[in-house]
Amino acid sequence: IRDKLVTGVQTCALPIYGIENGIDSGIEMALKFVETYNGSKKKNAMRIVLAIREDKNRTIQQIADVAGVSKRTAARYIKEFQDAGVLTREGSDISGEWILS
Repeated sequence: IRDKLVTGVQTCALPIYGIENGIDSGIEMALKFVETYNGSKKKNAMRIVLAIREDKNRTIQQIADVAGVSKRTAARYIKEFQDAGVLTREGSDISGEWILS
């Protein structure tokens, strides 16, 4: 998974802080779920996960902007992550935070 994460970071040009210290369990579960996608869906899913990992306080619109997808696309992936149990939201839509679990 680490090799795929590093590849994803290079592809998505999003920094992942603390990668040299290993992958936390939340991101690891999310990455395993991302592996269920193929092609551009996999790339979009990876970008969204990395955008959340980079800043857990982002809104869906901010995640979409960073990941380079529409707000609707970001919302759809986030819903799929939530349904799979790898992502939850604590707090409000504006001041809450995303939890990769």
